[in-house]
Amino acid sequence: MDENKEIDFEKLQKALEEVPEVHKEESKKAQEEVPEELQREALEKAAEELQREMPEEAAKKLPEEEPGEKKNAENKELDHEGWGEQESEENTIENTVLNALSAATIFVHNEKKRRKSSFETKSEPSFSGRTKAVISSLSEYKERLWACRKKKWFRAAAVAIAVLVFLLSVTQVEKYWTYDSYTMETTLTEEDTTTATYSRIGDKVLKYGLDGASLSDSNGKELWNSSYTMNAPAVNNCDGTFVIYDTQGTSMNVYQESGKIGSVSTDMPIVKAKVAKQGVVAAILESGENTWIQYYDKEGSSIASFKTTLDSPGYPLDLTLSEDGLLMSVSYLQMKQGIPETQIAFYNWSSIGQNQMDNMVNSYTLKNTIAPQVEYLSRTECLAFRDDGFTVYEGQQIPKQEAEVNEKKEIISAFYNSSHVGYVVHNDDSGKAFTMKVYNLKGKEIFTKDFDFEYDSISMGDNQVLMYNNKQMCTYSLSGVKKFEGDIKKGILNNVLPFSSNRYMLVTDSGTCFIKLR
Repeated sequence: MDENKEIDFEKLQKALEEVPEVHKEESKKAQEEVPEELQREALEKAAEELQREMPEEAAKKLPEEEPGEKKNAENKELDHEGWGEQESEENTIENTVLNALSAATIFVHNEKKRRKSSFETKSEPSFSGRTKAVISSLSEYKERLWACRKKKWFRAAAVAIAVLVFLLSVTQVEKYWTYDSYTMETTLTEEDTTTATYSRIGDKVLKYGLDGASLSDSNGKELWNSSYTMNAPAVNNCDGTFVIYDTQGTSMNVYQESGKIGSVSTDMPIVKAKVAKQGVVAAILESGENTWIQYYDKEGSSIASFKTTLDSPGYPLDLTLSEDGLLMSVSYLQMKQGIPETQIAFYNWSSIGQNQMDNMVNSYTLKNTIAPQVEYLSRTECLAFRDDGFTVYEGQQIPKQEAEVNEKKEIISAFYNSSHVGYVVHNDDSGKAFTMKVYNLKGKEIFTKDFDFEYDSISMGDNQVLMYNNKQMCTYSLSGVKKFEGDIKKGILNNVLPFSSNRYMLVTDSGTCFIKLR
């Protein structure tokens, strides 16, 4: 066969159409399973096989007409003598075509196997023995590293859990730990305590009287002293800055732990004064039927001043300054048709309040109630004690009401710290004389406790409620656990200053000393 001879695929396709149906189906499946390129290649191989095995005479008698050309009538009419020979030749052609189809099918099958084998070979690359050993060593190293890390994590988790359990245990023990006695840390100073008053300033002790004041550390070492003359000195403290003012007098001195930082002289008698951390002072001054609110810097210069009357805005019962001195709250008592009500007014001394009359930025009217005390607990939170509960206001520029607690019974005493508020009422429902109620600044009740202790003074420290009379002392934690109740046998108690949950300074008629509960 001539290699340059062109293959007439059209004739080959015509010949394939005469193959029996079974072989046609096999050929069709084979064609569907492989791409067109492979089908063409298979057909080429089948055509070559067909031409190779076809007798030369039969090949010459295959139709060679061009597309669109009619067949010659002489080719259609064969004599009887040549018909058998042509039928034999057609059988030979049919067998050859079948062989070609079989070859094409085998080729397709082999091609699929070859591709599958090639894919498996690519997906599973072969490695040398040394490479396999390295890979095995790396895998073993990773497993050991992971195991080591897991051990460290488990060990760290175990230590963390143990520490947490320990801390929780210590916390619970401390929470429910109680004391039944005390020891003397220092001996009585045997100083005259009848002409002086003692107050705690941070971890220091302030002693002030008619002719001066001094500040000492908790070991009794004097840090400084200051002389003045006052008839009825009182003190107000704000985070280490405090003012000593002469009630119904006209002088005020401002101090910090380092010593005196300023003084103020007023034109009218002082009813009450409050100080901010940087040393500014606000005071209620009274002259006849009129009262004034005065705001001073620490050098004594007046920053603001406005007059108040019983009609408008009312009589000032109390006032307080925020820690930074920019906000001031005043509780005014008003009478409306013989019924008392209170107005809680807020003043802003920054640019926010400059466009408001007297710098008042907000106010609340409390119907049928009196609020004798207001206290700023921080830069933004203000507490107003009412005769029927308390209200908390919050806001850095314009304070708004945050929480309110109402009490139906008569409130005997009230106390607070920077995060809690409490009060005592008479208890008529049980065998105990009093009921103590403590809340957070959101108005949520922390605990309620009935008790019988007859106290002269009650206050709240950082982590406890402290009560005492002239012979006994009693303390409660802020979770309502009674920590101590007992007699004090070192004289008549005038004052008790708490310095920790179990350490106190006692001020008695015989002197001062420090004790520790045990």
